Amino acid sequence: MLNETRTLIAPSWQLFLLAPWGLNYHLEHHLYPGITCFNLAKAHRILMTRPRYAETAQITYGYFAGLLGELASARPGERSAATAALELDPKAEKPDAAA
Repeated sequence: MLNETRTLIAPSWQLFLLAPWGLNYHLEHHLYPGITCFNLAKAHRILMTRPRYAETAQITYGYFAGLLGELASARPGERSAATAALELDPKAEKPDAAA
């Protein structure tokens, strides 16, 4: 779970425009779906005090420089599988659902 989704730490203007209601704390939301959006930041701070979580959680800094930079630097197989899963590129090979 820790490597299948991420948390985005971003400037307040990006959060206001792109992630209202704590949507940037996506990892924490998936780990604890019962936590309200208003408490996801607190859950993130608590979880980051645990060394194993802090070392393995995928934390991205910024929507534009961070997230887009990570997508651009993805290995060829990762990128085509991601675009195929999102159905953005009809020529990209779809990942095997059984794998």
